[in-house]
Amino acid sequence: MKRDNVLEVKLRSEQVRKERLKLASGIIAVCLTLIIGSLAIWRGGEWFMDRLVYENDAFAIKTIDVKTDGVLAPASLWRWSRVKQGENLLALDLKRVKRDLELAPMVQHVSVERVLPSTLRIRVTERIPVAQVYTLRKPVGAQKYEPFIYQLDANGYVMLPVDNRLRAEPAPVGEWFPTITGIPASELRPGKPLEIPQVQEALKLVVAFENSPMFGMVDLKYVDVSEAEVLKVATSQGNEVIFRMQDFEGQFQRWRLAHDYALRVRQRLGVLDLSVTNNVPILWAQQNDAPIPAPKPKTIRTRRNNV
Repeated sequence: MKRDNVLEVKLRSEQVRKERLKLASGIIAVCLTLIIGSLAIWRGGEWFMDRLVYENDAFAIKTIDVKTDGVLAPASLWRWSRVKQGENLLALDLKRVKRDLELAPMVQHVSVERVLPSTLRIRVTERIPVAQVYTLRKPVGAQKYEPFIYQLDANGYVMLPVDNRLRAEPAPVGEWFPTITGIPASELRPGKPLEIPQVQEALKLVVAFENSPMFGMVDLKYVDVSEAEVLKVATSQGNEVIFRMQDFEGQFQRWRLAHDYALRVRQRLGVLDLSVTNNVPILWAQQNDAPIPAPKPKTIRTRRNNV
């Protein structure tokens, strides 16, 4: 009797084991089928995308439409984008093109888009220089330091002057910008903004000057930022004007009143201290026979409205 029970238990165990193996085999088979099917779909999808999209001549780039609102030549921007005609438009990495173009310090913003079936559209917003900085720099392989110019936009981004070879047209003869002095040379890094508070205020002053009543009367030559509380401005006409770092509009109005008064009494402004709020200290310039330089013609730098 005991032997029959043992045999019965063994038979049941064998039967359970076989059913479990059968179930496991079925699950493994289903999993393998799903994996093989997924791989087939994936590879088939890759083949489909390659043959019908990424290798399709219908999507080959035929036109690269580049426009900018500044002075850079479209050919220069095209070269920096590293995009070639004939590349597949849909396979192109637009983020890479945008990133490469925005690495140029004079480029502020870039938009890149596909225009199916075969056009790549690039629109560039450039940084507009409003001031410059003189410094000394030792060129690679040189023995001595040489004078060098950096340019600043209204936000304080440091740029190199645009080479004429990169421009759509040569730089205008006599193009110049007010010079900001008192900036440590170590702070001048192309593509990086100058966040020195005095420099930021000096740039606001330079921008405000172009909409002030003194624009066209005098030329801003230097803006000294070496002092913490005031900005010292020198003009090509021999004036020195001291500004406090606020209310530039009101101070330009006071400067114009002093300028007109000097004309009426036939005097020349030497030093004008606008940082004093309750009066306007004036020091008259020594009269001499040297002619006063005429201010440069009024030219306001604006963006081209073609992007």
